[in-house]
Amino acid sequence: MKSKPAHAAKRSSRTGGAHRSDARSARGASSRPRTHIRRKRHTGRIVVLVVTLALVGGGVAYGATHPQDVKSAFKQIVAPFRGGLSASGSGSADDVSSEDVAEREQTAEQQQLARLRTAQIAAIGDMAVRSPIAPQDATGVLFHQASYSYALQMITELPAADNEACMAAMSVRVNHEQSDLSSWMDTDALHCWRSSDRSAMDTAVDVGAKPGTAVHAPVSGTVILVHPYSLYDKLDDIEIHIQPDGHPEMDCVILHTTDCLVAAGDHVEAGVTQLSSVRDIACEISGIQLDEYTPEDDDGNHAHVQINNADYEGYRLKKLIGAVLTGQESEAQVASQQAAETQAAGEAGADEAGATPDDAAETAAETTSASTPA
Repeated sequence: MKSKPAHAAKRSSRTGGAHRSDARSARGASSRPRTHIRRKRHTGRIVVLVVTLALVGGGVAYGATHPQDVKSAFKQIVAPFRGGLSASGSGSADDVSSEDVAEREQTAEQQQLARLRTAQIAAIGDMAVRSPIAPQDATGVLFHQASYSYALQMITELPAADNEACMAAMSVRVNHEQSDLSSWMDTDALHCWRSSDRSAMDTAVDVGAKPGTAVHAPVSGTVILVHPYSLYDKLDDIEIHIQPDGHPEMDCVILHTTDCLVAAGDHVEAGVTQLSSVRDIACEISGIQLDEYTPEDDDGNHAHVQINNADYEGYRLKKLIGAVLTGQESEAQVASQQAAETQAAGEAGADEAGATPDDAAETAAETTSASTPA
């Protein structure tokens, strides 16, 4: 093996020395920026610490003055973990979970009350019946007899109005400023009877309002039928049928409205869901009963509400042809509805869109002006 020349070894030694010198220079040059970076990082940590302490201090102060907000926020944060503990069977959060459920139910109830537009005017058993008209828009409440015995009697806690005094004053007391809609409507109620009707007292109610006023659902339930008919063979009108939740044996019917906003199958909420608007029936119909108790510039237009017995013999054939089933009906009720549909389909010349004798008779009774105090 040949050895390197002496001058080559010297060059290599000089070159290596130069490399080491350059490396030392590089380390020396880079040592200053690294020290600067460490100082910046140290300063940054101090700033973060100060901000963190300020936030913690602010949070403690806020928690002291707003404990409910902090409690609610904490519950939202731990809710997923609590649910995991319950699902896995480890941990004990039964008491807390029950509190959460109660709190959520209370919140839902508060939200429902905030959406209310109308107050209660009657009841049938355990079912509340709300006014179809908001207090600020109502011109009067008048209970009367429905035309047929399938209508169910309503009970009301509204103070009874003095019919003669209201007729003389041409006004019925209504608190148009009522804001608490969680209970009964703050109004007096007229009670009128009709000698031609066969039903009990208070089986129908008219709530007066100007044409175009919003009409809301009197009960919570499912719209099962929207049916057009001719009002007294003079004016087109519609029937809106609602099956109340939990009461497939009942049929809530709303008359004398227009511009319907709901259809069969829709679920509506009592006092919240707008169904339609008040129709101007006074333009063609004279002798409206409520007209006797309202000012001269008010013709007695109103929304009519009654709750019928859907299981009354022949009722489904007369009133519920084409109605949808909600799934709450018993087997007997489903069979009765199907039998009615089959019978109606087999009757030649049936005109479902026109007025039936029942419609005409009911309208004639409703528009009879003769009435006396109950």
